[in-house]
Amino acid sequence: IYSASKAALKSLTEALYMECLPFGLAVVYVNAGGVRTNITNNMIARFAIPPTTLYAPYEEAIREEFNPQRMEPWAMPREEFAKAVAEKSLAKKPERVLWVGAGLTSMRIFSWLPRGFVLRLLWNELAEKRKVSLDKSK
Repeated sequence: IYSASKAALKSLTEALYMECLPFGLAVVYVNAGGVRTNITNNMIARFAIPPTTLYAPYEEAIREEFNPQRMEPWAMPREEFAKAVAEKSLAKKPERVLWVGAGLTSMRIFSWLPRGFVLRLLWNELAEKRKVSLDKSK
């Protein structure tokens, strides 16, 4: 749901950009990287996968991937993120897409690669390998 809502927002931003162009209004899409917020803490606190779903065997791997302690050291402080977004958005000619936050170099590279390749790569790295590693450690 989170990823789908981000994709919908990107499409809406592109449509608004075209609609507002004749009026001289800038519409900016913020592609956020890692930012220190409570979203992960809130999600993990109530996260549960029903045992009857296909993803049940991956619950531990998913929890580990979104472990706030693992993500905290490299994530951008939210105040710094807000300042960067405000400054870049209020520029005389803002970029249409703002890349702000930590860990965006790989995302920029992924945006140029074939989507299916990137999805398979991410699934393998973030789910399969982590699941196998967690299973071995038991």
